[in-house]
Amino acid sequence: MLMKTGILLSLVLLASYVCSAQTQQDPDWPCIQVLVPEISAASIWDGPSIEEIADPGIFRPHARELVSAVVEKHEPLTESQLDKYIARFDADQRNAALTFLFNSLLDSFNSKRHGQIKSIKLYTKTQIKSARVIERLMEQKVELENRQASAEQLAEVESQLHWQKRMFKEREKSFDYLCELPQEIAQQAGEAARAISAKLAY
Repeated sequence: MLMKTGILLSLVLLASYVCSAQTQQDPDWPCIQVLVPEISAASIWDGPSIEEIADPGIFRPHARELVSAVVEKHEPLTESQLDKYIARFDADQRNAALTFLFNSLLDSFNSKRHGQIKSIKLYTKTQIKSARVIERLMEQKVELENRQASAEQLAEVESQLHWQKRMFKEREKSFDYLCELPQEIAQQAGEAARAISAKLAY
């Protein structure tokens, strides 16, 4: 009975990290948020197509400055930054410059999200491995108890089990925070897209 209980408890630990993933057809995704691998331009941008830009080379150095400030430093894109960026170009270059800026930001946002999603999946694999270790230690503990092993052997297994459970629970606390990060990036990308779109000349 004890062995069955131990195994069942460990399976519950495993299930808590794979049940939502299975419904999303991704065994490594533990979050309740639906996995969206990439932010699509169509979902947040109503301006010109990036393909319409004839010579993006003239915009690239200035756009890079804003990309660094907004994405890498996790700061909102301000109207002042946009006005300063626009002022660097002729009036007939305005829309192309803004469209290139949007595309540059989107690429950087997506790159950052890809890294976050990869880290979450690796974290999930670590938790699943940890749950399996806990399951094996539970089985080992029951086996030792059944054959009346020495107190030293039992204490060693119990110590390992204690630390494995403790590490598992500590890592578990981070999941809510980690799962919010890709969504925060998507929201920031949407806000930047709206700010840029508002500066387009029609």
